[in-house]
Amino acid sequence: MIGHNQPMLATRYPCARWATMSRRASVSAHRAADGAHGPAAINRNRSDKSELRRSSPRLRARRRSAAPLVTSVKNPRQPQLVISCHADTGFRSHRLIRENDAWGGHLDNFAGVHAVMSAYFSGRMTSDSLRIELTYGEETAMEGACEVRKTLSPDDVVVVVDVTGTVTERDITIEKCRSPRMRRFVSEALEGLSYALYEGCPDPIADADECDVYGEELGNVCFLGIPCAGGDYNAGVVSCREKSIRTASEALVRLAEHFARETHARSSAPGEADKPRS
Repeated sequence: MIGHNQPMLATRYPCARWATMSRRASVSAHRAADGAHGPAAINRNRSDKSELRRSSPRLRARRRSAAPLVTSVKNPRQPQLVISCHADTGFRSHRLIRENDAWGGHLDNFAGVHAVMSAYFSGRMTSDSLRIELTYGEETAMEGACEVRKTLSPDDVVVVVDVTGTVTERDITIEKCRSPRMRRFVSEALEGLSYALYEGCPDPIADADECDVYGEELGNVCFLGIPCAGGDYNAGVVSCREKSIRTASEALVRLAEHFARETHARSSAPGEADKPRS
């Protein structure tokens, strides 16, 4: 996440609309001097993928109705559950220690990457309707998310995984879950897990993240947060419970499984292939 009080880099954003919308987003002064560091441009060279389909306000309103999440069969491909997790950091060095049942160290956003990869290597994510994007550039100008957004279709569902400063006794948070359909989908998939659900962003540390990029075009977007304590996760060492990472991993698996069931039910229903979007 990008913090509240960081200097603007709006003019550097590759997406003009996102640049105008997210004036809050930038790096802190120490990051501006040092630069953000992380993996190579994982999402570059995607010219072979189709441009993002633009939709009218009328169609956008239809997507946000009370219909099931998977509503369209006329896309060039089946809808996907996209897990977006930035793998860049704002630090020049990294350390991590075990503290009883918690982790202490530079967690933004290695905690999110760990949760996503743990879910992936569980062996339970077997559907071809799943897509995982370890993005770059979140700590600067959301470049990775902007590139991923160009490849999405209107019926895709995006779950952004990142750390959060939201104070909660629950294991994880679901934030920026504004769509009623998305809240229903999450509630069905995560039944029995320890999570707190918010329509907005209660994080006191930062409120700008990749959800804001994807939410420009899609209605089915939410933020899965791993709660961190002990200060500003943008600035240095914080801590998180090990159970939070395990729960985040389990939540991602369940979201993927539930999405696959909905997709299969939609595609196998008699006559659904010929029905227009409602």
